[in-house]
Amino acid sequence: MPSVEQVAYFIVLVAASYLIGLGLAAFIHPKQISRFLLAFASSLKLHLIEIGLRLIVGAALLGYAPQMRFSAGFTLFAWILIWTSIALILLPWRWHRAFAQKAVPLFTRQLPILGLGSLVLGGVILGAML
Repeated sequence: MPSVEQVAYFIVLVAASYLIGLGLAAFIHPKQISRFLLAFASSLKLHLIEIGLRLIVGAALLGYAPQMRFSAGFTLFAWILIWTSIALILLPWRWHRAFAQKAVPLFTRQLPILGLGSLVLGGVILGAML
């Protein structure tokens, strides 16, 4: 049976890989990534899935951060993920949807920057795990 630390390591590894994949896809398939990002808060179900995934990644990062380089920074990042997720749970999902409908198009206009940021963040997480 895997230990809690091994599970946390795996989840953080998957999250970093996701960020790298998202970054690459932003350059290769920008239209699909724009639609993908707009879909997150489009329904209550997707809203709850997003929050659940954020909480899982935040908890895993919080648990694995002590074994990573820059552990204080990753611990802070984990808490930011957790607390913003809790805030999203407490707010009506329609507010999240309204915010996303305004904010996501602004970010997707700068998709290369978003893609590069995603690649860098994923790479930093992977590097800190080694």
